[in-house]
Amino acid sequence: MELSYRGHRYQRSDFLLEGIEVQKDGIFRGTPYTISSFQTSQPATAAELRYRGTRYTR
Repeated sequence: MELSYRGHRYQRSDFLLEGIEVQKDGIFRGTPYTISSFQTSQPATAAELRYRGTRYTR
């Protein structure tokens, strides 16, 4: 898919992120609650980015 931002055209990069959903249960002041989060099994890859003409990696 071709996208554009401020007149510059670029291709969307597809990626697949694998992980598991983690739920934690608890009680706060007598009220039960659940916190849901997503945990990845692989570290994020370095991306080469550009801001105002300066290249950097994240």
